Amino acid sequence: MAKEEDNKKRTIISRGIIVKGEIEGNEPLTIEGKVEGTISLQEHIHVAVDGEVNAQISTKSIVIAGSVSGNIKATERVELLACGSMIGDIQAPNVILSDGCIFRGKIDMDIDESKIEERRRSSASRMNANTSVNGIGAALSAGGTDTEGTARIHSEEKPKVTSTFLRQI
Repeated sequence: MAKEEDNKKRTIISRGIIVKGEIEGNEPLTIEGKVEGTISLQEHIHVAVDGEVNAQISTKSIVIAGSVSGNIKATERVELLACGSMIGDIQAPNVILSDGCIFRGKIDMDIDESKIEERRRSSASRMNANTSVNGIGAALSAGGTDTEGTARIHSEEKPKVTSTFLRQI
């Protein structure tokens, strides 16, 4: 998939450029300058470190290293990098908030009830299969997993977690 995206044309709004109004299209977009208004793209958006966006955004996916103010609706994923900031609501099936990022808003992962129950059953079966790891079951139910599939441990005790266990999460 990365090769496919690399072969597509990419539009860049460079530093020093300010766009006010509506942006629509089906090509990937990189924002290094400023955008105000609405953005509606069928492809990926990248807000670079110096990028500033004050817009309502509808897209396939977005990675934010700069600053975004406005709501985002993505069909695949939203990723807020450690150097990024966002004020607004997110609606996407996959959301990644990196450690150190700034976020104020609500997140709706748009999962219907049947998928929630399916995930609960799947998680419960994985938890039961891995009860031999010292205290990890309680820690996972309290802390969950991050988007990279590693366990977040919220416990005084530091259990030993093997890489085999992490792949199963």
